Amino acid sequence: MPIAFSCPACSAPLSIDDQHAGATVNCPQCNSPMIVPQVAPQIIYVSQPRERNREHTPHPGIAVVLSFFWPGLGHLYCGHFFSGFFWMLFHGAMVFIGMLALLAPPRWGADNEMAQHRAEAAIVALLFFGFAGLSWLTAMFGAYFAARTTRYR
Repeated sequence: MPIAFSCPACSAPLSIDDQHAGATVNCPQCNSPMIVPQVAPQIIYVSQPRERNREHTPHPGIAVVLSFFWPGLGHLYCGHFFSGFFWMLFHGAMVFIGMLALLAPPRWGADNEMAQHRAEAAIVALLFFGFAGLSWLTAMFGAYFAARTTRYR
């Protein structure tokens, strides 16, 4: 394996076989004597793989099951506290407003007005329960992906 170096006097690029390492030779350009450098051993650095925190690596299945029971629990399990509390409060508010709309007492008046009010309340309740269902599904998907990104980081 050739040793590549340069002449200290004229800076000419030189190459010589490694069996001449440490020998004194003359430069072919300027004819000045020089010592061929020793072959430095090649050091190969092998990095150790990063140790993952083995104490808590969230499992995506557990995160989904927790979010199934209450949206946001899976995020809290993964350590994503802000999004966990957001989903808990958002889903709770949707269910609460939907229940209020369903259980709201009718306004007093003619029978047709009461029926219209009940229909409006049912529509509002369905809207909020629909949003609660969407937030429930979205929180489960979010918990799954939060656990995957936390686990394989």
